[in-house]
Amino acid sequence: MEADEGFRHLGRTEVDVLNACVGANLEMEKGREVIDVCLALEEMKRRAAEKERIAAGKAVEAERAAAEKNRISTLLKNIQNLMEKAGWSAEHSMDMLEVSEGDRKALQPFIG
Repeated sequence: MEADEGFRHLGRTEVDVLNACVGANLEMEKGREVIDVCLALEEMKRRAAEKERIAAGKAVEAERAAAEKNRISTLLKNIQNLMEKAGWSAEHSMDMLEVSEGDRKALQPFIG
């Protein structure tokens, strides 16, 4: 099947109509009056895929941050429970839970 070249290229007016009516976001270089629709659609797909990849990366990062916040919160509750129920000091509680030095520094402002 041969492609109809008349549909492969669109003028600035047609591109403006598509952009306004369906939000196609086809871009035309300044000074150009004709666009290759096939190339423009490929570029649209590439931009959409890039947007999706960025959004997915942000979602993963948000999940990681939430998981880390939950981990620290749980660790803090465990330390506070040991301090309250076993009568241990914060330092002894963290020793028994094998809390890392980095986590100890993060938790220090929250331990009474």
